[in-house]
Amino acid sequence: MKHQYPAIFEPTDGVYVITVPDVKGCVTQGKGDDMDDCLYMVQDAIGVMLDELDEKDYPKPSKLEDIDISNCLPDSFVKYVTFDREAWYREVNPIKSARETAGLTIKALAKLLEAPYRTVQNWDNGSRKAPKWLQKLVVEKIETSV
Repeated sequence: MKHQYPAIFEPTDGVYVITVPDVKGCVTQGKGDDMDDCLYMVQDAIGVMLDELDEKDYPKPSKLEDIDISNCLPDSFVKYVTFDREAWYREVNPIKSARETAGLTIKALAKLLEAPYRTVQNWDNGSRKAPKWLQKLVVEKIETSV
């Protein structure tokens, strides 16, 4: 499900400091000359801040016009940022995302990969991260095995 939150973009020293008032503690920065980088960074920050919440418990977004930037730096602006939990999750933990989509348990995935249970469990909970090339192979194995 996609969620839209207003974000405040404040230009300072070649970067934008980006704050999402509706998401407690959500502050990040992006390159001042690269809006794609800014959007990527703020979407990732939203994902990190909301990761432990069930989507039904996400904060409700404010209206754009209700965001006060009168105390912000000159040239600051407010813009809606779209956060797609599923897309963010696939990028952050593709193995867990593929495992859940396939309906596999951690134990079943470890058996499928002939890998130690603890290794797969660590990938799943994020305490260890497989290299990108291995993530790609594991996701491919999951998708072709189910």
